[in-house]
Amino acid sequence: MVIGAELQGIYDILVVVVALLAAVFSLAGVLLVSNRLQDLMGKQGLEILPKITGLFVSAIGAQIVFSGIKGFLF
Repeated sequence: MVIGAELQGIYDILVVVVALLAAVFSLAGVLLVSNRLQDLMGKQGLEILPKITGLFVSAIGAQIVFSGIKGFLF
């Protein structure tokens, strides 16, 4: 939403649309091969995956908080 509010020209809109389409197609690809990925990762891999994902989400959240604090103070 923030990026959409700052779009100036047709080139910017085209870049955002292409990025969104790439995200949709990559997600569709992962969903289509999810059964094979599940077999490949096994039970232990599936138990580890949420922990790794949580680590990435926590890092992104911390970055957002620190950027907000930095913007507020400086």
